[in-house]
Amino acid sequence: KEKKTGVSIAVLTNGTLLNQEKVRKDLLKADLVMPSLDAAEDISFKKINRPFHGINLKDYIQGIADFRKEYQGRLALEGQDMPVVFETVLDPDGQISVKDS
Repeated sequence: KEKKTGVSIAVLTNGTLLNQEKVRKDLLKADLVMPSLDAAEDISFKKINRPFHGINLKDYIQGIADFRKEYQGRLALEGQDMPVVFETVLDPDGQISVKDS
């Protein structure tokens, strides 16, 4: 049986495993999930993140998109464009806002 503690749960993640259904399911009870998204093009993704062999940008972004469809909490994409850090918040109703950190 679940206990309610009154404490909000936030998960900060690089997001590379969000393409796995079990990982997405395990995160559904969190109040806030913050995967990072540092690049929109494959070459930048490889330079910035230096991902493990087999991790590619397309699957990475698809995992975030799939998670958004399943997740009812607050999802904030954290990105880094050296030296400016930004946070893009995607609410369940599809509203997007960008904040400078």
